Amino acid sequence: QDEVDERRWERSQQMKAYFQGRYPDRVLEALAAIEEEEERNSDRLGDCIQYGLIEMLVQHIHHNCEEGAVLIFLPGWAAISKLDKSLKALPEARSLLVLPVHSMLPDREQRLIFNPPPPGVRKVVLATNIAETSITIDDVSFVVDAGLINETNYDPVTNLRTLAPSRVSQANARQRRGRAGRTKPGQCYYMYTRECFDTRLDAFQAPEMLRMPVEEICLQVKSLGLGRIRPALSKAIESPDPRAVDNAVALLEAIGALDPTDESLTPLGTMLSELPVHPQVGKMLLLGAVFGVVDPILTVAASLGFRSPFTMVIGKERQVDECKRRLSRGSMSDHLTTVHTYDGWRGAG
Repeated sequence: QDEVDERRWERSQQMKAYFQGRYPDRVLEALAAIEEEEERNSDRLGDCIQYGLIEMLVQHIHHNCEEGAVLIFLPGWAAISKLDKSLKALPEARSLLVLPVHSMLPDREQRLIFNPPPPGVRKVVLATNIAETSITIDDVSFVVDAGLINETNYDPVTNLRTLAPSRVSQANARQRRGRAGRTKPGQCYYMYTRECFDTRLDAFQAPEMLRMPVEEICLQVKSLGLGRIRPALSKAIESPDPRAVDNAVALLEAIGALDPTDESLTPLGTMLSELPVHPQVGKMLLLGAVFGVVDPILTVAASLGFRSPFTMVIGKERQVDECKRRLSRGSMSDHLTTVHTYDGWRGAG
């Protein structure tokens, strides 16, 4: 506890130096305590979203600001679902139209965000970073940025990919601010301090080559005749972790795409380099053709390369899971469940 208190005191002193007396000491000490909690829970930053503060901010906007929709940026489905339920429990719920937008929701529900709300009702849209660039909601006048984004990262030590909340970059934050006031002046509220923006957020999101496995890139290096993989990738402006490259080369050798003696492309590797999919998925497609099961394998490959075919209904998560269990037909396999579902949909005409 003494160590925690010492780190918290040091952080509050750094904030005091940065803000130079513009805020009371008790405010800076409270912010330091929040950041200390975030640091101790850095592996689950999603737990540190200030839901209560966001709820009070929505109430403030609703009662004291001019008309206009509110767009709230959250890291993922869990945060969207939690805030959706809490906002619908507010006393003002009847005059708030809360609309989540996420790839797991049916398209017809997501399209509701573009419709104007009834008179006297304020629209509140809960979205992930998809609303930064992919969609534009014209009547948004207020943006609330929780400061987090669900980001895919790759750990070369464990050779695993993870999807977990991380801090947004400064570029993300500016892009989110720009979603307010597309047709009239707007306001943006950040759920973090200016000091945090200046000193703790990266300028830009890390390049995908640093956050993902590099098997496909390695295949392209060989197919383009750029020489050996490790020296070629080391010349990149931001080169991947050498351990990630070693893992990729080992996988390509294991599936028979690279000759382990001289790192040359095998006939299989040449075919895989021409397919716009991950090498393992590509080999699965080729083997599916060899064994005469192309149809179900194509369905599995498509599901692996795109979002889940299943949608989610807020408040009915258990019913959705039960439907999935029935569709699995006792196979205990996500892939076969997708195949059964697609076949059923196609058979229904």
